[in-house]
Amino acid sequence: MKVVVIGAAGFIGSYLTKRLTEKHQVLPVYRDTFDVFDNQTVKTILETIKPDYVINCLSHGGYDLSSNNSEYFSKNMTLFWNFYSNQEHFGKYINIGSGIEKVVTPNYNNAYAFSKREISKIIRTNNKFLNFYLYGCFGSHEKDT
Repeated sequence: MKVVVIGAAGFIGSYLTKRLTEKHQVLPVYRDTFDVFDNQTVKTILETIKPDYVINCLSHGGYDLSSNNSEYFSKNMTLFWNFYSNQEHFGKYINIGSGIEKVVTPNYNNAYAFSKREISKIIRTNNKFLNFYLYGCFGSHEKDT
């Protein structure tokens, strides 16, 4: 099975990549692997590799919940859209959610949370896309919230 792991250097992505590599052909995507924010680059890579699965472990802004930085919304939506618009070139897309998609309170009403909620809504309308929520899974450098 061919698997693309976006965010392979992160906490979840690194463990997932290590484990999947034991039995599958894995393309780990790091910041310098290719530009996941460029639609044509994503299309070319997907056409070439034709992965069975794309697993997105990359997210912008989850570490900074007190900020309402519009760049978080823009980057998260662009990344997602570049794969959504090229879905004919892979089998399934698994989005690793943070759980913030389910929380609607003033404390979590920011650009990051909004992007995660919008992506979650889109995913619910397409059987090729799945949201996988991880709770209580934190690295040593992360807040336990």
